[in-house]
Amino acid sequence: MLDIYSAITDRIIEALEQGMIPWHKPWNGGNSGCISYSTGKPYSLLNHILLGGHSGEYITFKQATLAGGHIRKGEKSKMVVFWKPYEKVDEETGEITKHFYLRYFNVFHLDQVEGISPRWAVSVRHATNLEPDAAADAIIQGYQDRAGITLRITESDRAYYQPSTDTVVVPRLSQYQCQEAFYSTLFHELTHSTGHHSRLDRISEVVAFGSHEYSKEELCAELGAAFLVNHCGLESESSFRNSAGYIQGWLKALKNDKHLIVSAAGAAERAVNLILNRKEGDPDVRDPEYPAAIIAQEAFTGTKLEGRREFDKLLKAVHPGDIIVFDSVSRMSRNATEGFELYQALLQKGIDLVFLKEPHVSTSVYREAAQKQIESIQTGDDATDELMAAITNGINRYMLRLAERQIQLAFEQAQKEVDDLHQRTKEGIETARLAGKQIGGVPGRKLNVKKATSAKEKILKYSRDFKGSLSDGECMKLVGIARNTYYRYKAELRSQ
Repeated sequence: MLDIYSAITDRIIEALEQGMIPWHKPWNGGNSGCISYSTGKPYSLLNHILLGGHSGEYITFKQATLAGGHIRKGEKSKMVVFWKPYEKVDEETGEITKHFYLRYFNVFHLDQVEGISPRWAVSVRHATNLEPDAAADAIIQGYQDRAGITLRITESDRAYYQPSTDTVVVPRLSQYQCQEAFYSTLFHELTHSTGHHSRLDRISEVVAFGSHEYSKEELCAELGAAFLVNHCGLESESSFRNSAGYIQGWLKALKNDKHLIVSAAGAAERAVNLILNRKEGDPDVRDPEYPAAIIAQEAFTGTKLEGRREFDKLLKAVHPGDIIVFDSVSRMSRNATEGFELYQALLQKGIDLVFLKEPHVSTSVYREAAQKQIESIQTGDDATDELMAAITNGINRYMLRLAERQIQLAFEQAQKEVDDLHQRTKEGIETARLAGKQIGGVPGRKLNVKKATSAKEKILKYSRDFKGSLSDGECMKLVGIARNTYYRYKAELRSQ
């Protein structure tokens, strides 16, 4: 089954390595925050940190002079920075690579300037066509009910979590340009709330803005938001790039140590599990259509039920009244006897089974056949009524047995397809062998499969034993392979 956490973390790292990604404030709330007097545009996240988070307009000494103002005596400037690109040509290969170097200039807050008024008025623009998402709202309400946090969605230009009052505040949905931006912001702040001392005890109530601890927590919160937006089926290219841009800003505060994304992803995964109310190791929950759905994915090619870990987890999680949806009968079982016995057991437990490709064997059809009993005709003559009752009961039993036989035939067909495939494969191998073809691997030659090649490339790229900076545990989690496989791949890479 896909490890969605590792997949998203890996995508973010790849996005960051492609170069600078600008972060945009996703809601319309006027030009508050730290903004440029000359352009009215907000400064980058890194510059917000350098300016101490003091909202308002900032101006350079030269700009203040040209605008007819002057800096008050004794006032000190603050530094803001920007990255300027340049190209470098490799003298040997002629390859051109793009690099960035850091430039800076000094600015003053307008509070430090006389003779100049704020240039950019605060205004709030509202979208009129944004609708709430039922799946995301169900997750939010469920977490709010369990955790007891206070959630305020109000017209505002700030989004934050306040540990002292256990309160999350975000702007209204109508202030955002798109639906996914609203939920990404809300999930970000909810992820912060999981760090409360009464929950995962990850954050303290007093943390300095821009500090190392604060920066790590921001990484965790934005990764949690990215996981949850993807989980709800709301992710778009713009929402993903904005998350990557936000994370990039905080990584600069942490000196671009990308392996911190991996460690923050672990904390974010625990936070997401708390918000979704699931335990570590539970099947992945993805609910773009059904908020309560549990989706189990596994490679299933055999005929036995035993050894199907994800399916076993699903069977343990279901309760009477739940519905299990299969793509086809063969995805439930390819063994005629075991499949029919499991069908009957789940039916008796009160669990509904739906087969998308064979709807005629779904439990709803079977129950309908069982409930549609032909009533015996009463004639008033005891002998005739007894005969009619016997005939009617016989027909009802026959119809029920016919419904059961349809189910058995479906599982028998599933098993036959596997048996036929195995037989054709066996005959094909024997035909190839008689024709002198090589069967199996050549002794002494290693088989390189696509998955192994991809995993080795990532190990080379991220492991501190090669070109990266990740520890074995972090690299193992990122690549998504077992411990023994990881060390075997490392040994093969060293021997090359």
